[in-house]
Amino acid sequence: MVQPAAALGSYGMLCRASLTSPTLGVALKRWCRHHRLLTDDLVHRLTETGGVAELVIEETRDLGPNARILPDHQRAVRYRLRLLAN
Repeated sequence: MVQPAAALGSYGMLCRASLTSPTLGVALKRWCRHHRLLTDDLVHRLTETGGVAELVIEETRDLGPNARILPDHQRAVRYRLRLLAN
């Protein structure tokens, strides 16, 4: 069953917006770019060196007490990117 767009949440919508990409690399780059629409506190960049891709999550400002959510955010991002890759 396909979920209605409202039930997907912001990150689900980012993944859905990337599904039509011709390659996984393009999808991941789109996802990183679209993530900036949600927040500019954390910038996601996809880099590639020697055929190895790396997703970098960069803090653009001091998150203060909110920094404790960063490990949870990283896990959530890895989960959604694995879904996107499948």
